[in-house]
Amino acid sequence: MFLRVLITPLSALLVALSALPWWLSPMLVSWRRRGTPSLDDASDTPPAAADAVRVSVILPARNEGLHIAD
Repeated sequence: MFLRVLITPLSALLVALSALPWWLSPMLVSWRRRGTPSLDDASDTPPAAADAVRVSVILPARNEGLHIAD
């Protein structure tokens, strides 16, 4: 009888702990999304030349120097 009473709360605790990641993950994702900027907040006008970000493009091409245009 004592063992049966002990197993029930222990089983409930194990079930609750195993379900915790399924509850915690969506709450954590929604909490972190609050401060994320949206593309709707961006302006349609391009930035000035001084504020523009430079981008480098790297092409993974081995021994293709003759076939790739400058």
